[in-house]
Amino acid sequence: MKKNLSFIMMVICAISLQAQVATITPVTYRGAFAPAPTSMWTAGWTNWDPQYANYGSGVDSIIKTPITTNRTLSGTKKYLLQGLVYVTNNAVLTVNAGCIVKGDPNVANSSLIIARGAKIYAIGTATKPIVFTSSSDAGSRSKGDWGGIILLGKAHFNGAGGQNYIEGIAPNPNTQYGGGTNPDDDDISGTLKYVRIEYGGYIYANNQEINGLTMGAVGRGTTIQYVQVSYANDDAYEWFGGTVNCKYLVAYRCLDDNWDTDFGYSGSVQFALGVRDPNISDNPVVSTSEGFESDNDPSSTGNPLLKPYTTALFCNITEIGPLRGDTSSIVASGYRRAVRIRRNSHLRIVNSLLMDHLTGLFIDGINSITAAQSNTVNAGTSNPGNLVFKNNIIAGTKGGRVLETNLVWNMAAWFGANNNDSLGSSAGILTTPYNYTAPDYRPATGSLARVKANFNDSAFYYVDTTGALTSLIACPTSLIIATKIWGATAICPYKTSGDTAKYYLATNVAGVLNYEWTVPAGITIVSGQGTDSLIVTIGNTFVGGNITVRGLSYCGVYSANSKITLTSAPPKPGTITGTTTVTCGFTGTPVTYSINPVIGVSKYKWTLPVGATFNGDSTTPSISVTYSNVVSGKVTVRSDACGLSAASSLNIVRVAIPTGINGAVDVCPNAVVTYTVVDTKNVSGTNYTWTVPSGATFTGQNTNSIEVTFGAAISGTITVRAKGCVNISSNPFSLTLMPGTNCFSGKSSNSITSVVPGKKSLTISPNPASSEFTLNVNGIQSEVPATLQIVNTFGQVVRQETLKTNTGTINRKVSNLNLPAGLYYVKFNNGVENYTQKVVIK
Repeated sequence: MKKNLSFIMMVICAISLQAQVATITPVTYRGAFAPAPTSMWTAGWTNWDPQYANYGSGVDSIIKTPITTNRTLSGTKKYLLQGLVYVTNNAVLTVNAGCIVKGDPNVANSSLIIARGAKIYAIGTATKPIVFTSSSDAGSRSKGDWGGIILLGKAHFNGAGGQNYIEGIAPNPNTQYGGGTNPDDDDISGTLKYVRIEYGGYIYANNQEINGLTMGAVGRGTTIQYVQVSYANDDAYEWFGGTVNCKYLVAYRCLDDNWDTDFGYSGSVQFALGVRDPNISDNPVVSTSEGFESDNDPSSTGNPLLKPYTTALFCNITEIGPLRGDTSSIVASGYRRAVRIRRNSHLRIVNSLLMDHLTGLFIDGINSITAAQSNTVNAGTSNPGNLVFKNNIIAGTKGGRVLETNLVWNMAAWFGANNNDSLGSSAGILTTPYNYTAPDYRPATGSLARVKANFNDSAFYYVDTTGALTSLIACPTSLIIATKIWGATAICPYKTSGDTAKYYLATNVAGVLNYEWTVPAGITIVSGQGTDSLIVTIGNTFVGGNITVRGLSYCGVYSANSKITLTSAPPKPGTITGTTTVTCGFTGTPVTYSINPVIGVSKYKWTLPVGATFNGDSTTPSISVTYSNVVSGKVTVRSDACGLSAASSLNIVRVAIPTGINGAVDVCPNAVVTYTVVDTKNVSGTNYTWTVPSGATFTGQNTNSIEVTFGAAISGTITVRAKGCVNISSNPFSLTLMPGTNCFSGKSSNSITSVVPGKKSLTISPNPASSEFTLNVNGIQSEVPATLQIVNTFGQVVRQETLKTNTGTINRKVSNLNLPAGLYYVKFNNGVENYTQKVVIK
């Protein structure tokens, strides 16, 4: 907020113009953050929920007296700050990474003031930031619990006499700042890096407050980077004159203004984030809460001796206001604008994103309006620059009120002529900007914030003391851009219809003003020349070549070329999936073969073994095939786009495979049993190889049926393999034998069933069975009901029922088996007859 100083403005004879050093890093995006996958620079060291941060109880040391000699605060200790603590006498205060300094709410105005000539070096890290916070317990911290940090220097201050006493504290020699008539714009007040300042902001009187971080005439030799001010009870940051250059600042849920500049502050701020809370604003009777509030001097004078003007450059700022995506929401009464520039301020804001405020931009007063209309850097004069507002986005204001204007000038025309954009909604600009505790402030896919940043502008120049224009851009001596250009290399598929758009992207590099692309014959650039992304069309005459890109820096330095090689050869399809083994003579269910579709290819050419046929379309990524009685071969597929690609193939093996053996499983000693191959889908020339258990002999090798003569011992398996249409042996099919359970000693050994015929027997047919079989029991001597069980090889009963029996014979069909394929035992028991027989379920 602005301060009504009670001193008489005095004319001074001459002021040497301060110069901003080259600290601006050119980027292609607007706002504070690069698009993903680049990480946010806030990662690791910021805290989005400081109310419940655990800073531990107690303190190791109390600081309440002036620091007049060099002192170091340990990174492993906690300190309590009580009252106004000055660092004076040119002393140096060093604060090590990880240190926690707590302001005492019970002692009025507890603050840390670095007086002119003294220095602070508070250098944390991304993983071990330094924290200045309230000493209140977690959950009970409040804005204004303590004062804050005040840096005082010897640089330019454009008030009377070139110096003043910092507001918020009773004037005394240690609160004086500014270099007077002999300012030192290179003055050093130290370094703040990876520092958090929480719950500060002490109100000494209306319009006399300590901010989160207050800077009085701080020189450009001071480093302010990676600083977060949270829940301050006044402004987050305020610059009273000075030339300090800052980067990577966060203003988080503070009371009044985020970025308050006045009295000739002419440094730069790049990459800064401001986030407002809808429920936290100043009392509008005292001050309205703005994103930016900028003055030159309280009287808005155009006095040419009150220079340098406030010409600070703010670049790549993301400012998120209290509406937070809802233009109909009700917010605290003190909120007004994203930007208010007044009282002859010549502030410069470029390449920034200002969203969710009630109003966008207000240039207040004729002197600032005149500076905006000039909008140039004036070499050879005492004016280092005029008011600039360029290449910015204003989005999501209440009622669409982008500009707050009057009839003095055509502000809307000026706004548009300076390449600014206005959007009615803030939706889709940033990724996740409204999640307080897990935000993502990077530009969303397709966001306007990803593009249109411009660093080739007079706003990035200052006038030195000789009247010469000097660039603020940090100029590299060499550039290295894309080691890889992203985009398609196989172009042929896109030529089938001609002029199909393609997209290429070079890795973006800071410091590049312009990207120069070249393309081969047959390719036309549609858009993107000069940027890091290119859209082209591919004509039918294209045969190959390189797309190249090189970068041009803002200082006229060219990089080497990077390239991507394009070919017109159609891409080879990937792996074919589908069956590789097909039974000889197969004429059953069609077989499917498929590949993953090739990007850009709409047609394929398949080939099949002789005798196989397509079912339906044969030019798609998936085909259906029916096999007949043919030999083995290959299924192949090629991309069919401006010629055929190399082939992907799958070897097909066609064999005769027995699906079963008919014959007895329960066998009596010395029995003679016939075994026959079941359902081989046999073809001409097929033959079979049989094996029998040790001690048994057989006849019929190379045929589909054998007769086996068993010996006294029955054990082992009967197996058969087939040699089919291409003379390849199939996997064997086997039956496991077991001794018969109903054999009568001395009976005939010429049986072709599983038991020797006699009075008593149990037979199953067919065996192997599928969904049903017929059970036959001979020689029943009792009419007692019987139990029928089917038992698996683990001894578990998987089927049981009760049978009514009569003497003589039972012939019963057992159906609806629904059993997994394998070996089972069928058991019959009526208390007199007890039979067990094996059955194979297919």
